[in-house]
Amino acid sequence: MPARIVFPILVVAFLVNSAITQKCPASGRSESSIFGWMLRGHVYDTLLAELPFTCVFKCREDNRCQSFNWVISLLTCEFNNRTKEARPEDFIKNPERSYYPRDLKRVPLGSIQELPAATCDEIKRSEGQAVSGKYWFSTIKSGTSVLAYCNMKTTDIDECSASSPVCDINANCFNTRGSYYCTCKAGYTGDGKTCQDIDECSASSAVCDDNANCFNTRGSYYCTCKAGFTGDGRNCQDVDECTAGTHDCHTSATCANTKGSFTCSCNPGYTGDGKTCSIANCDCWRSRSRSPSSGWGYSTDPSGSGNVDAIDFQTNGDVILSGYRLWGVSSGSTSFQVTIRLYRGSNLIAEKTGSYATSSSVKTFEVHFSQVISIRAGATYTATARIVTSARSFAHTDGVASASCSGVTVTFKTSSKNSNGSSRSQGQIPALIFRSSQC
Repeated sequence: MPARIVFPILVVAFLVNSAITQKCPASGRSESSIFGWMLRGHVYDTLLAELPFTCVFKCREDNRCQSFNWVISLLTCEFNNRTKEARPEDFIKNPERSYYPRDLKRVPLGSIQELPAATCDEIKRSEGQAVSGKYWFSTIKSGTSVLAYCNMKTTDIDECSASSPVCDINANCFNTRGSYYCTCKAGYTGDGKTCQDIDECSASSAVCDDNANCFNTRGSYYCTCKAGFTGDGRNCQDVDECTAGTHDCHTSATCANTKGSFTCSCNPGYTGDGKTCSIANCDCWRSRSRSPSSGWGYSTDPSGSGNVDAIDFQTNGDVILSGYRLWGVSSGSTSFQVTIRLYRGSNLIAEKTGSYATSSSVKTFEVHFSQVISIRAGATYTATARIVTSARSFAHTDGVASASCSGVTVTFKTSSKNSNGSSRSQGQIPALIFRSSQC
């Protein structure tokens, strides 16, 4: 620029420098423009201006403006977001510039988001005096202005108090003098800045009981005992469903507890899977061929005591007796009036009377006591049948001395209670009916 132009500008600059010299009310120190000096490295905007007054007014309008450099040779304002007090190391001589502090209502450094500080020291130097509290900083997170607590006594920034977390959301933050560190919370792994959930359920060492199911959750897990066990999942004990009454065995079945479960088995005299049991009637034949060979006659007097067919028997094991199978009418069809009885020695144990339809095409019919009877091994029992009819029935002549039935051996003998011709080898009552799971 020609000297004849530069000289008037310098004169004007000197006058402006004198005009804007001021007293800072906050710090009490004198603030004035300084010719031949500049603040380096803190320019955030520029403006062409023939006189520095223009720069003064523009600076007042922007909260970021802390000071400006006026470039005399270029008639340009360089607006700074720092003062020379904040950054004395960057305040240097420059013959082409003048340094101007903001003259009115300068916004304190770090007090607004648009004007973040770098350190607590910088705030103290900039403001002369400052109290501990929250300030905006640009150094906690790169490219982001963050609000955090500053201890002006120690000049330490508490990064853990930052408005934008410095650690992972699943980490704990620990402030230290001049720094901080992060550690992932229990249930997470990582460097603290980034934390990933730990799947405890897939860990090499079991976290739940062997008899429990493990369910992973974010940052944790939980255990639940498997069906058939009780507890908190870390410790599970077997549930005895049989004692607790929580089984679903049939009423005619026996419950047996197992680890984590139970089994059901139908009682003697019943058949099924234990959860469903039904009566199993098993014929114990004393007729070898199970086929009739001749007719058999009876009394027609319902009040008479004669015409009783009887057979004695013993078993070598306990068994359940339900009734008797009797030979039916030998020709056509009719109904028989029947009374069956069971004796143990001379004692009458059970009796049943009724009218029963019979047909020669079927050959036999069943008569059951009202309740099943337990037959004890080694005891002598007598089965009797008194039939009142004018018809003749089938009979057998191939009676056996013993038979294997329902897991026991049954021995048959002629009975002294017989009064109708039946014996071990012939007559009525071709089979006893047992209830058993094995016929």
